[in-house]
Amino acid sequence: MSRTKNNFKQLKLLKIEEIQNKILELKKNIILIKIKQKTKQKAKPHVLKTTKHEISQLMTLEHLYTTKIIKK
Repeated sequence: MSRTKNNFKQLKLLKIEEIQNKILELKKNIILIKIKQKTKQKAKPHVLKTTKHEISQLMTLEHLYTTKIIKK
C-alpha cells in the first residue's frame, strides 16, 4: 500500500479530541512555514503541501465523526 493510505488508516484510529488537537498543531506548522518563506529562510515547499493534505484528511474524519457516519 502507499504511504498515504497507511497514514490515513493510522489517522482513523485517533479519537475526535486527538484529531482536533492534531489539526491545530498542523495549522500552527503551516503558519511557521509561511513565515519562513516570507522571511526568505529555508522552507521546504513539499512539507507545506503534505501538511495541508493531512489537515484535509483530518477535517474529513472530524466531519464524519461529528455527523456520526463513522462510529467510534
